Amino acid sequence: LVKPTARIINCARGGIIDEAALAQAIQEGRLAGAALDVFEQEPLANSPLQDLPQVILTPHLGAATEEAHLIVSIEVAQQVWEALSGRTPRYPVNAPFLSPEEMAELEPYLDLAERMGSFYAQMAGASVVSLDMSFGGEMAERNVALLGAALLKGLLSFASQEPVNLINAVEIARGRGIALNEHRESDAGNFAGLIALRAKTTEGEGVVAGTLMRREPHIVRIDDFWLDFVAEGQLLVSKHREQPGIIGRMGTLLGDAQVNIHFVQVGRRSRGGEGVMVLGIDDELTPQVLQAVHEMPSIRSAHVVKLPARAWDARI
Repeated sequence: LVKPTARIINCARGGIIDEAALAQAIQEGRLAGAALDVFEQEPLANSPLQDLPQVILTPHLGAATEEAHLIVSIEVAQQVWEALSGRTPRYPVNAPFLSPEEMAELEPYLDLAERMGSFYAQMAGASVVSLDMSFGGEMAERNVALLGAALLKGLLSFASQEPVNLINAVEIARGRGIALNEHRESDAGNFAGLIALRAKTTEGEGVVAGTLMRREPHIVRIDDFWLDFVAEGQLLVSKHREQPGIIGRMGTLLGDAQVNIHFVQVGRRSRGGEGVMVLGIDDELTPQVLQAVHEMPSIRSAHVVKLPARAWDARI
């Protein structure tokens, strides 16, 4: 019924058009041509339409092309590599959805939250009963749905026999009777954004707070003591009663043990009061050296904390 100059386009459903009749109509000049991306049988094979120069045929799905197969394969490999490297999956199917832009902004905070959880678990050395997580300053305005899971991942991975990730961290915590409460606060003190963890354990209560500086994860508070260090590498964390010479004696003890110190941070309330000291160390502490640290005058506790090198900004 159409003019011989007509061209048929079918991108709806295969089978709507009789392909053999269409080919015959084109061969006889009753149609000028056709374009199809859906067919009676897919993938298309042994069709008379394939030999006609007046016909354009494309795959039903763009993903069926060689180019799409290559791109999808690369994306799958990249995402598997990212997951195995400890980075956040870009498209988890059972976690809160974040746009690519939100994920790009949040990823360093996820890294920070996980490091804070791991730091506290290694420093406290006690069973956690409940957790309060607060987001201050600019963090109070962000989508923080995954940050609690990241903190729990760091906290639980230290002592868990089963793999812990962003997907199962909350369920594993619930199974252990750990409650996580989240709060938002407009005030972040002297920081643009601040994440704070307050934990209740079988031995008391502790606080760790962190922020990003130059997109690096910094811990800026331990309990009531303010200090500042990058949450990375091997750390010796001690609590003490402040007295003259304590930093010097610690340096001498570690130096005699051939342990190199690359930074020292000390927080205190007042002279002669309680304090905390964090040392970045390049070498392993033997049990004997750690025992000697414990035996130093005024030292109340000492723990070695090991945090991984930063890898969230790595790319293939």
